[in-house]
Amino acid sequence: MHASLTSVASSLLGEHCARETVDTDIGPYDYVPTRWVCITFISLFAISTAAHAVQATWFRIWWLFPTAVFCGVSELVGWGARLYSSGDPSALTPFEIQISATIIAPTPLIAVNFIILEFIIKTLGARYSRLSPRMYMVLFLTIDVISLSIQGAGGGIAGTAAEIYII
Repeated sequence: MHASLTSVASSLLGEHCARETVDTDIGPYDYVPTRWVCITFISLFAISTAAHAVQATWFRIWWLFPTAVFCGVSELVGWGARLYSSGDPSALTPFEIQISATIIAPTPLIAVNFIILEFIIKTLGARYSRLSPRMYMVLFLTIDVISLSIQGAGGGIAGTAAEIYII
């Protein structure tokens, strides 16, 4: 099965990318993360995080810092660890940092949607909503925290599984 996937990868992606996926005993990834992809995502998340930080400061929207900006910084940490892994794919610590950070990072960004939903309901009027504007935010942010805990536990389990795999 692995040989057929490798042949499909080499035909679709070319020899350069396929060579990186042939060795399955490299480390927790079982492949070498592609350096240019990591650099691309680091660049995009850096631009997005800086834009959110500037907007939050300029318009004094302080709740963007613990939500959108925190998400961007977490993604930068995760993709930075993955970039490190592209040079040393057998290192376990960058893998654990990457998997935990990129699993947890999107959760605070979802909180932005809930806060904006509260503002939309206030603007349109509560008569169009089943719950009060504040109740939507409280309800969804509570569920968001529960999801974050579950995702954090999943990242920890995945990191521990990778550690056991290497030993």
